[in-house]
Amino acid sequence: SGHQGYHVDVHALAFEPNTNNPRLLVAHDGGLSWGNPDGTFQFSNSGLQTNLIWTFDHFERPGPDLEAVIGTQDCGTMLLRTDPYSGERYWESIGGGDGYGARIDDRTGTVFIHENYSMSRYDPFTQRKVREVSKKFNGDRTLDDLRPIDPVSGEKAWIPNTFRMMNHPLSGHMIWGMTELYERVDANFQDVDVKPGEIWTPLTDAGKLEPAQWKRRIWEFDICASEPDVLYL
Repeated sequence: SGHQGYHVDVHALAFEPNTNNPRLLVAHDGGLSWGNPDGTFQFSNSGLQTNLIWTFDHFERPGPDLEAVIGTQDCGTMLLRTDPYSGERYWESIGGGDGYGARIDDRTGTVFIHENYSMSRYDPFTQRKVREVSKKFNGDRTLDDLRPIDPVSGEKAWIPNTFRMMNHPLSGHMIWGMTELYERVDANFQDVDVKPGEIWTPLTDAGKLEPAQWKRRIWEFDICASEPDVLYL
């Protein structure tokens, strides 16, 4: 009967107890729905606030234009802002679908987001969004593919959905966790004939031990506070 009245990512099914004509209760990413006798469904989400947060990052210099960012399943990427008149905080959508990864460059406030079919950067001060990698439904990647080059295989590096990104405490450069650790050195984002080899410096060579990129995604890393040249994976 299609998916009208419920979300297609279903996680649990249960029949209504203690009745001769039990209804089907469906639990899904969008909340709860009841199944009707005619095969249709209806949401039962009144007063229910559901949101699955994949990633969170805060800005080191919070202001009305940017305080924090979250990547959510099904509900896109959201910025936390402050209303300049009322002082109230509110969430603003800057991306749709699944907002897997969301990280902030603390130098510039640029937000990097990994959505269903693209990797983009977003300027919260000008509301300009630029796609750096775009994936079509057939898996082809088009537009400006600015992913770094894997130092071992020579192929474009994979970007994990919930990628990790930190600013180095000394240089301020962004350190990214992908299939390797990479340092991104461009801070101005001028978009003028930029080549991936000019803006990325690989910091690790895990590909020598495991060539397959999908087996060596870096989910977490941290920078040693007392010795900033030491990074923990």
